Amino acid sequence: MRVYEQYRNSLGEFILVLKKENITGNKLIELKKDIALIQKLSPVSKRLLPLKNSHDKFEQWKASPKSIDDEIIDIVTIYLSNTSSFIDQWNSFLKREYSDLHSFFDKEKRTMYEKTFAYRLIYNLRNMSHHTHQLPYNRLTKSIESAPLIVLEKRYFLDVHKGMQPSFRKELEELEVEAFNLVEIISESYEALIKFHEKISSKLTEKLYQDGLLDSIYRVLQFYNDHQENNGVVGLTKDELNPRKVLQKDFRQTLGLEEIPYNLACFGALSCKVELTFTGIVNKHRSNHFPYEQDGTIYKGADLLSYKNVKWVKVHELVLNIRNNKSVYSVLYMVDGLPLKEYERKKDEFESKKRKEFIAYSEEHYNKMKPKKIDDSAKILIIYFDDEKSLRQEILFSGSAEQLRQNHLANDWDGFNLGDSFHLDDVKVRVYVKRSDLEQKNIGYFIGPDSLNPNKINYDKLRFQEYSDK
Repeated sequence: MRVYEQYRNSLGEFILVLKKENITGNKLIELKKDIALIQKLSPVSKRLLPLKNSHDKFEQWKASPKSIDDEIIDIVTIYLSNTSSFIDQWNSFLKREYSDLHSFFDKEKRTMYEKTFAYRLIYNLRNMSHHTHQLPYNRLTKSIESAPLIVLEKRYFLDVHKGMQPSFRKELEELEVEAFNLVEIISESYEALIKFHEKISSKLTEKLYQDGLLDSIYRVLQFYNDHQENNGVVGLTKDELNPRKVLQKDFRQTLGLEEIPYNLACFGALSCKVELTFTGIVNKHRSNHFPYEQDGTIYKGADLLSYKNVKWVKVHELVLNIRNNKSVYSVLYMVDGLPLKEYERKKDEFESKKRKEFIAYSEEHYNKMKPKKIDDSAKILIIYFDDEKSLRQEILFSGSAEQLRQNHLANDWDGFNLGDSFHLDDVKVRVYVKRSDLEQKNIGYFIGPDSLNPNKINYDKLRFQEYSDK
C-alpha cells in the first residue's frame, strides 16, 4: 500500500500527496496489526468527550461578561446528565469487553463517591433533576464585579428530593451550612471524575500493554513522524494513479484512504510514563540508562535511552534541596515521538505536582519535628455527660497524652479548645469545660452532645475534683 499525506496549503486548498514509498510484505502486516491494536483505545479516548464538552460550556458561561441566565438551566442539567451517562457507559463497556476489570471499576467508583462530597452532591442532584424535573438550584448571581454564584439551598434540596440516598440525607442534615455554591461543586466534581477516568483508562491501557500495545504505539509514532512532511494527515491507500490518465481532460478518480490513528497513538503514549523519585546526594556523573540511587548517591539518567524496544525521552528532571547536601530528585520519561507541545504540557504538570508534594512533605516533617504544647507524659481526663442536668457522667479516657495519641487520636493531637466540636461514634459532641494546670501536666475536659444549650447546663455538677483520685 502507498503512503499518502493530506494537508491544507497556504491558499486553503486541500492537497493530497502520494509518497514514493510502498508498504508491503511483513512491514505492512506488522503495521496493520499495530493499527488494529491501537484502535482498541478508541472507546477510551472518546468516553470523556460529552462530559468534557458540557463542562467546557459551563466554563464559557462563567467567563462570559454578559448575563445568560436563560442558558444556565440547560448547561447545569446537561452536565448533571453527562456525569451519570459517563459512569454508565464505562460500566457497560467494561462489563461487555473487559469483565475482569469490572471489580477495579466498582472499587474506584465507590472510593470516588466516599471521598468526594462534591460528587456525592452532584450524584443526588442529578437524580433529583431527572426524577422531579425541578430546578437544580434556587438562584444565581452573575456580574462583572464578582465571581458567578449558583445557589442550591439545603432545605430546598432535602424537601424536593424525596428519593435521596438515606446516608447522604443524614449527612446533609448534620452539615451546618445552609446552602451550596454549585459553581464550586461542579468544578470539584469534574476534577474527581477526570481523576477517576484517568485511573480506569490507565488500568485498561495496562492490560493492553500486555498484548504489545506500547510497542505498537511507538512504531506508529515513528512511522507517522518519518512520513509527515507538511504537518498533514498521514495514511495508506491501495489505489494508484495512472500518470497518463491524470493528464486527460475531466479526469476523476476516487481513492480509498485509510488514516493512520496518530491521535489515538498519542493518547496511548501520554498515558505511559516513567516517574522516578530518589532522596540522597546528586552526583554530577550520569547513567547511560534510567537514573538510580546507590548507597545514598543519586546518578541522573540519560536524556534519551532505549528500553524494551522503545525509545524514552527525558521530559523533565527536578532537584529540590532538603539539607546537608541532600536533595529530592524527581524525573519524568515519556515515549519518544510525541509533539513538543505535549512534552511541554506534561513537564509543567510534573513540576507543579512534585513541588506540591515537596511542600506537603516539608510541612508534614515540620509538624512532626515541632515541639508539642502538651507533653506525652501529661495526664488527660475526658468525661462525658449526656444532658443539661449533668447528672449522668462517664469517664471516656484517663491516661497519658501519649496513650491518647497512640490509641485514639492522631500523633499531632495537641489538645482540645473550649467549644471544639467533633464526632464521637455517631454523635456530634462539644467541649463545654476545660481545666489545666499552668504547666499543662494535668488537663481535663467535660464533653457533651452538641445539641445542649450551654446556658442551661448545670456546671456545678461538672467538677474534676471528684475524679482526681480515679
